[in-house]
Amino acid sequence: MLVKICGITNPEDALVAETAGADFLGTIFVSESKRYVTVEQARGILQNIKRAKAVALFRDEKIDNVVEKVKLLEYQFVQFHGKESVNYINEFITRNPPCNVIKVFFVKDEQVVDEMLQFYSDVINKNALFAFLLDSARGGGTGETFNWKKLSSVLCRWRDRLPRIFLAGGLTPENVIEAIQTIKPDGVDISSGVEISAGKKDANKVKQFISLAKKGENIHG
Repeated sequence: MLVKICGITNPEDALVAETAGADFLGTIFVSESKRYVTVEQARGILQNIKRAKAVALFRDEKIDNVVEKVKLLEYQFVQFHGKESVNYINEFITRNPPCNVIKVFFVKDEQVVDEMLQFYSDVINKNALFAFLLDSARGGGTGETFNWKKLSSVLCRWRDRLPRIFLAGGLTPENVIEAIQTIKPDGVDISSGVEISAGKKDANKVKQFISLAKKGENIHG
């Protein structure tokens, strides 16, 4: 089970998450977010990451700005957490061949599976699309879940035609095993569920979440 701790705003939280076994650490370049980081803050975080993969998160940003930051800071993973079209993603992939893309889909109902299938079929380089991330309809950082059981029956029928699936939206140490058992994702993504306050992680919750998620892999496997 891959684990992504998102909304990292300082080197100390990055170290805690990486030491606890996080596979990915997300930094947010969305100015409206309470977890927004500047280029300089991101650089300070990245300098201290040794093993985990750093993920730059953007939402409906001008593609030139994304390309500039990604190349400047040498990110290998980029998450698009808005309404970016497949044409937008294709242009980004063309301009940044080394990058791995994670694309969010907001779950209102089971129709999201059809949207993902169509999107994936239109991507020019499927190897560059690392994962789709399923989030609640209100978006990242809200702490809201969606109906996992309702989606799982539809999703499981089409998994072989989709890239990796990451699950986000309202995850906590208390519900992550249930989420993994129900959706059977390839990875889980958490931000607000392991925080003391927006942008400040709770070290104990981070460790607990990662430990439980890794155990959940054995249950779902």
